[in-house]
Amino acid sequence: MKTRLLNLILFSFSILLLTGCDLKIDDSNSDTDINTALCGPEHATAITAQSTSSSYIGVVKTAEYGDGSNLIFIENNAVTETNLLASTETDYVVSSRSGHFYYLGRDGIDTFQKYYHTSPETGLYQTDNSLGYSTRESGSEISPNAQNIAFINDSIAVMPRRSEGKAWIVDTSAQTEEDFKICELDLSAYNTQKINDDSTVTTYPPHMFAANVSENYVTITMQRLENYTPVESAYVAVFNTNTWEEVDTNPSIDGLKGIKLNLKNPQGTSLNGENLYISSLVYADNSGGIEKINLDTLTVETINTEAGYSSVNVTENGNIYAISYNGWKNNTLVNITNGTSTTVGSTSGKYLSSLASRNNELWLGYGLKGDEQPKIELFDATDNSKKAEVSPLTRSPVSISIIEK
Repeated sequence: MKTRLLNLILFSFSILLLTGCDLKIDDSNSDTDINTALCGPEHATAITAQSTSSSYIGVVKTAEYGDGSNLIFIENNAVTETNLLASTETDYVVSSRSGHFYYLGRDGIDTFQKYYHTSPETGLYQTDNSLGYSTRESGSEISPNAQNIAFINDSIAVMPRRSEGKAWIVDTSAQTEEDFKICELDLSAYNTQKINDDSTVTTYPPHMFAANVSENYVTITMQRLENYTPVESAYVAVFNTNTWEEVDTNPSIDGLKGIKLNLKNPQGTSLNGENLYISSLVYADNSGGIEKINLDTLTVETINTEAGYSSVNVTENGNIYAISYNGWKNNTLVNITNGTSTTVGSTSGKYLSSLASRNNELWLGYGLKGDEQPKIELFDATDNSKKAEVSPLTRSPVSISIIEK
C-alpha cells in the first residue's frame, strides 16, 4: 500500500509539474468588464452535435517538463505541421470544433485563443497581448485554472474552472472580450471545508475538471478535494440547458442536487449518447475504476474496479477504453467489456499520456520513457487492431483533439 501511495503521489506531482509549472498570470486584460449574470432561460441555446467531414486533422499538444510545449498537426497518419505555438509554458489543453481549434492556458496562464486550421499560428481574438481572451474575473489576482471547454454548438461552450466556484458559459464567436463570457453556473454549494488544528476553517472550491454536453444537459464533474486529497465524495452536477437550472437528481433527499459518485478520485470523462463514463484513480483506501451515469435515469453504477484509470474514452460503437495506472509511467490501454478489462495491443507497462477518438478510430499517445520515444498509435475500435503509428515525436503528446475540415 505504501508503494502504491508513493507512486500515486509521484504521478500527481509530475502532472502538476507538467501542467502547472509556470504560474505567470497575465494582467494586461484585467480591467475588462465582463458579464457576471447567472445563467437563466434567456441564455438558452440549441444543442447541436459536431459535424463530421471526410477529411480531418489531429491537433496534438506535446510537452515535456523543463523543455516547453508546442502543437503538431497529423494528417493521413503523418506529421504535417510541427512546432506550432511553441512556448516555454506547458499547462495548455487543445480542443476543436468546425474547422477551428482552441488553445486554453490553464493554471496561471489564463488565456483562451482561437485559430483556423489553415492559419494555425494566427490568433483570431484580437487583444492587446495577442494571447486571446482572459479566463479570469475582472481585477482578480487568482487564477481560475480553467480546465477545458465542452461545446453546446459551434459558438457556445461550457468552461469549468477548477479553482473557482462558478463555471462559465462562453461565446467562442465573440468579436470582443466583453462579449466572450455570457453567464455563470454557480457550483459553490459543492465547496468543501476543513477545520484546521487551530479551529480556523479552510474552504476549498468544488475542483471542477470536466464538462460534457448531452442532448438535454450539461454535466460538470467535480473532484471536491482537500488540497490534493480526495476526502469528500465527488459529484456530477447536471444542468438543464433550456432553463439553465441545476437538476435535482434525487429530490427525495435533502442536500446537494448532483449525482454522488461511488468512487472518490475521478480523473477523466467520456460521453456516449446519454451515458457518461468517468474514470477514477486509486488513492489510499479509495478504490479506482470506471463509473457510468445514465442521463436518462440520472443514476450511477460502477462498471469496473480492476484498476485505477487515469482516463477513459468511448468510441462511436460503444467500446469503452481506459488507461490503467499501475505506477509511475507504467500504464496499459484496456478495453472494458461486461465489467472485465482486456489489454489492447502491446501497451502493457508503457507510459501512456493521452487518449482520444474520432468515430471508431482510437488515438493513443505514448510519452517519453527512457529510450522509448514519444509517439501516437491509431487503433480500429471495431476489432482493436493497430492501424498506424506516428513516430517519433519530439515531445510527449498530452492533449489530442480532432479538427473536422
